[in-house]
Amino acid sequence: PAFNLGNDLILNSNEIKGFYGSTAINSIIINSNSVLTHCGSISIQNNLTVNSKGKFIMNGSLSQGKYQQANPTVLTVNSNATLQIEGSVVIWGDLTLNSNSNIEFIGSGSSITIYGKVNKGSNISITGNYTDTENKLK
Repeated sequence: PAFNLGNDLILNSNEIKGFYGSTAINSIIINSNSVLTHCGSISIQNNLTVNSKGKFIMNGSLSQGKYQQANPTVLTVNSNATLQIEGSVVIWGDLTLNSNSNIEFIGSGSSITIYGKVNKGSNISITGNYTDTENKLK
């Protein structure tokens, strides 16, 4: 279904949810062993957090944060969590990849643009074919 659950989305442990269409939201928290799938366009004004063993699957476009925001927002992928991308991602704030986190690019033609800082822990995995427009993931 289309997203209509309010300003914030918090998936409790072991929840599985999927949405499509154009979504604008304040923040998303995906807790342990939860899976969120979004197909279409999603704009997250504040933070996106994928916690341990959680997974965010996005197909389409994702914009996180705001241009020249005073306090940078953070997209966080925690230990053993996965961000799976098929499409384009723009992160206006920072990206934190904690130890043992994963980013998977699916298909071809995906891109990621990160305007803030990238903080990387150890043993992170970034796989698939993608264009890193600002060369921050390398």
